[in-house]
Amino acid sequence: MAVVVSAGPPGAGKSAVLESMDLAGYRLIDPDVAKDMVIGHALDAGLLEYRRRFMLPDGDSVHPRELAPHVHQQSTRLADLVRQLSLASGENVIIDGTLAWEPLGDQYISELYKAGYEQLDVIAIELQPAVAIERATRRWWVGREEARGFIADSAGPLGGRFVPEEAVARCYSNGGRDSLCSINARRLAERADDELGRGSFQRYVVSGPDATPRPVQ
Repeated sequence: MAVVVSAGPPGAGKSAVLESMDLAGYRLIDPDVAKDMVIGHALDAGLLEYRRRFMLPDGDSVHPRELAPHVHQQSTRLADLVRQLSLASGENVIIDGTLAWEPLGDQYISELYKAGYEQLDVIAIELQPAVAIERATRRWWVGREEARGFIADSAGPLGGRFVPEEAVARCYSNGGRDSLCSINARRLAERADDELGRGSFQRYVVSGPDATPRPVQ
């Protein structure tokens, strides 16, 4: 049984790093996927029609993923439930997220220990705050352009996922060189090594808005 945890600010490139790894057979637990599921159900139930009344300065209406903050609590509960069920079943799991909230590391260690896991690999993607903000903004805008003019339902394009600059900045609120995501990731790997049996830490660096994450020692 093995678990991989990814950490990094929004838009850092965590998905690209995970896709480059040989993780066949692992279950991916991604809060963004959970948000899309909740949004899709809300669309099909007609609960998001109000968004069409609001136009942004580019002349297009608000797209479903731009309402992601409205379903944050529901999607978090859904992702938590899937993670807990997967660990209870002894599956190999990928836990994707920012890891900016330090207590989450305590929760992971507790859940893994109780489920009998002895191995945890942690991946952290690091980049400068300005680069993170630009990448997150660009990702949102590309998605928005792809959905322009569509009457969205759960089977169509949901648009870009908008992340406020403040949300990215909170990942750097410690004032240090490294983000809270990276600091918490390293601590999590160290705790796994001490408390589970094996923990590894791999750091990736993104040098610019268009750069691919590259591994560093």
